[in-house]
Amino acid sequence: MSRRELAGLGVMDRFLYAVPESRMTPADAPAVPTSSQDRYADGVLQMLSIPLNVNEEPGAEPVPAVLHLDDEADHERVKFNYRVNAMTEDGQPLAALPGWASKLKANLVRLAGILHLADHSGPQGLEEPITGDTMRRAADIANYWIAHARKAFDLMEADRQTLGTRKAWRWAKRWAAPSKRGAAITFRKQDLWQGVRGNRGSIQNSADLDAALQLLCDSNYIRRISERPEIYEVNPRAMD
Repeated sequence: MSRRELAGLGVMDRFLYAVPESRMTPADAPAVPTSSQDRYADGVLQMLSIPLNVNEEPGAEPVPAVLHLDDEADHERVKFNYRVNAMTEDGQPLAALPGWASKLKANLVRLAGILHLADHSGPQGLEEPITGDTMRRAADIANYWIAHARKAFDLMEADRQTLGTRKAWRWAKRWAAPSKRGAAITFRKQDLWQGVRGNRGSIQNSADLDAALQLLCDSNYIRRISERPEIYEVNPRAMD
């Protein structure tokens, strides 16, 4: 089934998206401390040990465990829903994603429940209500999902040439990053090819690369300053 068919069924609206700048871990990225890994693993195990039902006596009718919101948490939930509804109006950030936005409101409460149980391990998590502070923390994370969902859906709808051009421009910006302010920023076509080529993805051959370079030139992001070797200069204003 194609991605477009899945979108028509609403499947893509059920996911929460995170689009990293790069799928490669930076060489200088700090390692996660072992103590942090252990605390995370212990916390997950404690949450998994919380019973799904309040009454788990043999032969007894199961009573599902239910989490409750205090008044402040419910107020924060309603406030977030109003904001999301406003973002789905014409011309607003989520206007093209009403299905995803609708499910986000339910996901906010689910996330608040997870944060609550992470804070209160064991039976205490079922006895205490979800607080306004917990709901605000969930809303902060939901704001992250909003920004990344817009980018993810944009990428899914873009054609191959557009994706290739974006990939080439991201490489050019990384290439330009170490340059001194005011200095001309240039790169060779061969350097770009080495940085973006791949057997899969939007730039797989020289034709894909040429199309990306041409679109960047047409959009005044770069200009060719030499043919042999093929060298391009980055428009410094496009870096802002």
